[in-house]
Amino acid sequence: MPNYQMMAIKANARLSGDSLDSMSDAEKAFFAPGIRLTAAARALGIATDEEGRFLDRLPDSVLEGVRSAIYSAITRKPPVPVIVSWQAGTYGVLVTEAMPEAGPTAVVDIRISTPWPLPAR
Repeated sequence: MPNYQMMAIKANARLSGDSLDSMSDAEKAFFAPGIRLTAAARALGIATDEEGRFLDRLPDSVLEGVRSAIYSAITRKPPVPVIVSWQAGTYGVLVTEAMPEAGPTAVVDIRISTPWPLPAR
């Protein structure tokens, strides 16, 4: 069974720091409206095919909430780093944003919760 935390670690590496700074517009477009989150995760090496099939079992509202928060953050000028975490619970997504009073050091925090183990769908 795929490990949500490992996918979160890979997402954090890809969506922050030098990796985010060097992300091309074509790579950012994987998170555009109308693109499924699992397609973006696979294309950017965040999820394997098996992990992508696992993500596809999540409710569409959770997937879309995560996708749109990422797209909002990475398409800003300058892009805002994203931190992803997972916790066991009910299906849900919590997005928070820390915005400093001065300077470009905002961060978007995305917390995904799912039952564990994930029920068959």
